[in-house]
Amino acid sequence: MRKLLFNTIKAALFTIQDGEELATLESEELTTQGGEENATQEAEENATQAVERHSVIKYVERWNNQLEYAEEEQPFNCPAVFIEFAPITWRTLPHGVREADVQITLHVVTDSRVGRWSDTNTVFEFLDTIHKALFGLHTTQDKRTMDSLCHLQSVTDNDHGELEDNRETYTCHVTDATAYPYTTKSSRNIIFEVGAEVQHPATS
Repeated sequence: MRKLLFNTIKAALFTIQDGEELATLESEELTTQGGEENATQEAEENATQAVERHSVIKYVERWNNQLEYAEEEQPFNCPAVFIEFAPITWRTLPHGVREADVQITLHVVTDSRVGRWSDTNTVFEFLDTIHKALFGLHTTQDKRTMDSLCHLQSVTDNDHGELEDNRETYTCHVTDATAYPYTTKSSRNIIFEVGAEVQHPATS
C-alpha cells in the first residue's frame, strides 16, 4: 500500500513545472507520433522522463533523516521533497480486507544559497503550488484504493540554516483488498460487499 501512495504522490509532485526554466514542454517529448492509437511503453517512459526533467522539484525520496548531515555533504539537488509515513493502524475487515487512515508528511527542502529560494515569498508560493498539485489526489490500482488526499497541517521551518525544511502533512483513507481471495473485483466493490456483510451478518 505504501508503494502505491509513494509513487502516486511522487508522480504528482513531478508534474509541477518550472516556469523559469521552461514555459511549455516540447511537444515531441510528451506525445507519440501521429496515427498511433496506443502509446508504446517506450513513449510513455520518455514522456515521464521529460516531465521529471523539467519539474521544479529535483528530487523525491522516502524520508530517512537526510538533513542530519546535509550541511556537510548534500547528496541531493534542491528543491527536494522527502515523504515520511507515520505509523499506520490497520482495521481488519472480513476476507482479508484492511483499511486505515494514513498520515503522510512531506519535507519540502529548499536551498537558500540558490537565488530565488532565498526569498521567503517564493518558498511560501512554492508550498501553495504543491498543495494545488496534491489537492484531491486519489487512485485505485490492483485492489488497492487511495481516497482523496486532504491537507492536515503546515509546519514552517523557523530555525534553519542554508537548507530550509518546511513540513506539509496530509491524510487519506486507504483500502487494501489484495488478500481478498474470491474475485478480481475492484477494491471499492469489495469494500461495499464486505461492509454490507459486517452491517448485516448472515443468520444461520
